Amino acid sequence: MVNKFKSVALAGAAAIAMLATPLAHANLNLSYWNGSSWQVLASSGTDAAVFLGNAGDFNIAIQTANTNNPGTAANAHETSTTDAITNNGTTAETIYLGISQNSFTAPVTPPSIQFSSTVSGTTVGTTAGDSFAFWSCVDQNNNANPCGNSDPTSISGSATLFPLGPSSGSIPVGSAVSFAGPDQRTTIDALSANYTISQVLKVTLNAGDSVNFNGSTVLTPVPEPMSILCLGGALLLSSRLFRRKRNPQA
Repeated sequence: MVNKFKSVALAGAAAIAMLATPLAHANLNLSYWNGSSWQVLASSGTDAAVFLGNAGDFNIAIQTANTNNPGTAANAHETSTTDAITNNGTTAETIYLGISQNSFTAPVTPPSIQFSSTVSGTTVGTTAGDSFAFWSCVDQNNNANPCGNSDPTSISGSATLFPLGPSSGSIPVGSAVSFAGPDQRTTIDALSANYTISQVLKVTLNAGDSVNFNGSTVLTPVPEPMSILCLGGALLLSSRLFRRKRNPQA
């Protein structure tokens, strides 16, 4: 009997300890492609990360990323902002910047998940020939690297890697000129915990040119037909009750 009470007490203490322990976050990484591998610029064990400095011949003036890792039943999201990317080289060059965080546990299927991606920016000082491309990726294999360890020069999907994009275009000439890539959207029919959400931004700039960017990746459950039917029925019933109250003789 004593041993039984000890076991119960130990189990209770363990449960209290678990409740007192804050939720752990997977690492949120900001990185760039050096031509052969991803190099981490900044890493955070929380849902926010910041980098300021050089990546090759480019200067990154404050790059930030935020997520709601590990996600909720309502959504999982990852956002990024780069105040200025400047080519400090002497010729036109291309840089690939990546953001990734693994171990998202929600939302998962079923129901199916709507996967959406947007990118926009503003010129700081640009000339003709500058361009951009943006991908969002969901990786069921939970890899830490952006877009599932893929070489960013050839991002492609598979049964466990869902890339969305590229959302691409030319960067307008001038300063303080806003632009955006086409919004991207698709549906994921099979996704379970744990998975990685990541972004890859490709920027080509002439020497001395500078631009800023904002990227967003969002996963939300698709309402099931029965849920829509129930909502429609509730709205119809509410409408009829409202009409009866307004017209008691009906």
